[in-house]
Amino acid sequence: LSVSDHEFALGQPISQQPYVHAPAHIGEDVWIGAYSFVGRGANVGRGAVISARSHVSGDIPENGVVSGQPATVIKFRI
Repeated sequence: LSVSDHEFALGQPISQQPYVHAPAHIGEDVWIGAYSFVGRGANVGRGAVISARSHVSGDIPENGVVSGQPATVIKFRI
């Protein structure tokens, strides 16, 4: 999965700033809740659960259940 993001530094109109592309990996058997965001560079492990309205920008371990902005592990599937 390739994720794009737009730069927004001061001093130049946003419309003239470059896009940054980076991969994101979403493992098998992952559930992503409504209105969640998975950003560039994210790595979501197999069996993870991302609760609604979460913001994922880093690594989510296998079978991790995450929530929040930023998403943090609240428990593991057992």
